[in-house]
Amino acid sequence: MSNTLNKFRVSLFLYFLTLYIITMQGLKSGDNIYHYEKAYNFIKNGSLSLPDAYNPEGMKFGSGWFKVGKNGKIYTSSQADGLSIVAIPFCFIGMGIDKLENVSHLKIAAEKVLKNSRAKEPKDASIDLNKHYNLTTKMPSAFFSTLTNSFAMVFLVLIFFNFCYRLTDSKEKAFISTLLLGNASIIWVYSGAFWSQTIVALCLFAAFYFIYVSKEKNNIKFLIYAGIFAGYSYITRHDSVLSLPFFVFYVISINWGEKKEILKRLSFFAIPLFIILFLQLGWNYHRFGSMLDAGVGFPRLKLFFFKKNLPVLLFGLSKSIFLFSLPLILSIIGFRSFFKEHKLEAITLTGISLAYLIFFSAFGFGVGLIAAAWGPRHLVPIVPLLMLPVCAFVELKGWKKVVTLIFFISGLIIQILGTFSVTYTDKVLSVREQYFENVYTVVNTPLGFYTKSEIFLKLKLLFSGYARFWMFESIPKLFIGLILLGLSFFFLLYCINELRKDSKFERSFS
Repeated sequence: MSNTLNKFRVSLFLYFLTLYIITMQGLKSGDNIYHYEKAYNFIKNGSLSLPDAYNPEGMKFGSGWFKVGKNGKIYTSSQADGLSIVAIPFCFIGMGIDKLENVSHLKIAAEKVLKNSRAKEPKDASIDLNKHYNLTTKMPSAFFSTLTNSFAMVFLVLIFFNFCYRLTDSKEKAFISTLLLGNASIIWVYSGAFWSQTIVALCLFAAFYFIYVSKEKNNIKFLIYAGIFAGYSYITRHDSVLSLPFFVFYVISINWGEKKEILKRLSFFAIPLFIILFLQLGWNYHRFGSMLDAGVGFPRLKLFFFKKNLPVLLFGLSKSIFLFSLPLILSIIGFRSFFKEHKLEAITLTGISLAYLIFFSAFGFGVGLIAAAWGPRHLVPIVPLLMLPVCAFVELKGWKKVVTLIFFISGLIIQILGTFSVTYTDKVLSVREQYFENVYTVVNTPLGFYTKSEIFLKLKLLFSGYARFWMFESIPKLFIGLILLGLSFFFLLYCINELRKDSKFERSFS
């Protein structure tokens, strides 16, 4: 049984890996490029900093995104370095292909355009930045860096499958739940872009999972793993520290029956976490001369933000977590059953999710930037947590089978729209501007939040012929893409066939 289950896990892993590579979009925005530039610069110059072209002094547009360190080097002031660090191996492979294809002229041209944008007014500078983006995304090293998140999301869905299997002792329920997460939620789209929320989603969910396993197997080594993943999430995005109180609660609660062991087990979780945090403090001191200066300013808190943004993150067409991850509705339906069986897990995942919702509603991150990302980007880390109770709902029989299929297909269609990318030509920008009208007036009003959506824009771009997939860029890429597509179907069919061998699963299809 164990050998069969392991083969099933490997096939599931390879299904999602091949699928996510096929739908890779590459770099999506300026934030993505900064992560890539740091990884590239580390390989080339041994420094997790940015090229001199990003020096904020004299820059009229975007200077607040960068900060000069005490050593004179340029660092991002709006993001941590966790994603850039794990991207280094993938970027290194891509840089090797850069040399083989001799694309150094693209890098030179991109840096030239970036330098030219420095003294320009915002409107003109944004045009140059789009040109810089288009040139940078053509480099193999930029594209290969995105593989970081493809692998991260594949590991996430595999851990999700293992978690569901442990909770339900049903391979069928775990498989269906995993398809809902990996194919019908926002997770799929973010596997192909280069946002840091993807790494945080993996780390937070892995930490949650390993704490659970430490209880199930009564083995404290899993608490060490949990501490490592939790710690890395905090140096990837500092806001993920919101989860810390709930992880501490979870560790204490699952060991409440052995009170003498609580401090010991909490220590095994906390030590690797604090080692990573102390490394971050040292990195802060190295860059800015203060251990508490991470280069990131603290946002303003306004009650108005919370009142306006929370409904948008829940129900607005622009950013609704339920619209962009439809199966979460099934998770809500199954939450009561999940709570009865797994109270501590339900409380922990609810606490972390509410903390994220309250925080990003209160500070308004990413809510007004309707066209900057696919759905509620900052809530991506809590999607796997919120999806976990779906395993208490799904069944391939009766009305639940019909409802599950409807939500799966609907969610799948929405995510497919999010998987294609576009080149920011003047025509594409014109279509985007016409759809959103004036992004700073219409979208940032209640009407815009509830009537405008990136989903509808992607439909418009798709039918206008602006959709772009990497596999259609050349004959060799098409050949590679078709092989990957064939392998993806093969591994999916293998998983389904393995489940059909289970008599219960066969009866559900009869």
